[in-house]
Amino acid sequence: MRLRFEHWLRGATAPTPVLGDLGLAVYEALANAAEHAYEPGCPAPPLRLTARLDHDHVLVSISDEGRWCPPGDRGLRGRGLSLMRQLVSAVDVEPGAQGTTVHLCAHLDHDSGDRAGHR
Repeated sequence: MRLRFEHWLRGATAPTPVLGDLGLAVYEALANAAEHAYEPGCPAPPLRLTARLDHDHVLVSISDEGRWCPPGDRGLRGRGLSLMRQLVSAVDVEPGAQGTTVHLCAHLDHDSGDRAGHR
């Protein structure tokens, strides 16, 4: 799923830094959903990734059908959301009864300075 997304993003002529940062943020969101939303051993947990260009932004949503697991003290683990917030312009997490959706927004011009849009 991540590779298909990165292929699509390259076709959108995203700059190389955006490809790397957004690709890693998407990977983290997918890994978090696969690991935390479902019971261990769940075969092929359902995940959905949607992405679109909106002027100079890429908007990505990763959804699962599992249960929300709030961040907790996991020692050296549990840094996925924090990492995502450092890699993209905005991160929004929507937990719900039918699953959780993580929304990511990245500027195509790779706004490495101002990341005030994080939530």
